[in-house]
Amino acid sequence: IIPVLDGEKFGSYVSLSGTLSTVMAPPKRSIWAGKLFSFGTPHNNNPLLSTTLKYSDHISFECLAGAGGITGDYRIRLWGFVYKEDELPAVFGTMVFPAYLTERARGRTLTLSKSPIPVNGKTWKTLPGGKDQAIPKVNPFVRYAFNKLVTDGKSGDYQFRYTTGNVDESDEEMYFDFDALDALVVEGLGIRADVPGHLAETGLLIAGDYHPKGLIPTTYADNPLHFGQTYPFIFNTLPENPFFYSIPRLEKPYLIWNEK
Repeated sequence: IIPVLDGEKFGSYVSLSGTLSTVMAPPKRSIWAGKLFSFGTPHNNNPLLSTTLKYSDHISFECLAGAGGITGDYRIRLWGFVYKEDELPAVFGTMVFPAYLTERARGRTLTLSKSPIPVNGKTWKTLPGGKDQAIPKVNPFVRYAFNKLVTDGKSGDYQFRYTTGNVDESDEEMYFDFDALDALVVEGLGIRADVPGHLAETGLLIAGDYHPKGLIPTTYADNPLHFGQTYPFIFNTLPENPFFYSIPRLEKPYLIWNEK
């Protein structure tokens, strides 16, 4: 599921699974544990928090069907805030720049250099999460990937990379070879082991090192990164249950930037 803001596709930033078992942003009333997934913090003038998608005319969604097509009814729910133009200055004031991203583990700070932006109707789509931003751009990021090849939990790393044929679509690419001009902050990670024996452990590989260092167990029976339908951990006799886990948050965020 890809949002389209004022006619522009945002699939390079936001690409959500449209499969029931792997719902990534479930309705609040259906979340079994954890907090509701959000694209940012509402009513905020911190550019690193105010990353909610912003549009002024219309929003729509592009739904990509799998090989079997869409054979049943489905719905997409959208929650947000609607503002009148004259309300924006009072709610947001000025978007505060420059902004700073600090990674304490490796002692690095990324500076986002830009002049402060007074928030009004004319500047709305130039704010973080808007399609008309000037560089440096700040956007929410969420992406899913399905493994294209069989895994067995014994054959070493399975990297979700489009260029090596491990996923079907470029929107599922999970390899980020960033230099100093691009950065990604990883705050949450979810993975489903739907068949026993296919997965063992999961982690992030950044600049040749695994994070966390001990990796995270993600077997069928022991998976703290489980998301989507609570099956098989809760209501394991009812696969089509109406409850979901949200995407788990990591103990600390990881900055992928200037790794070359």
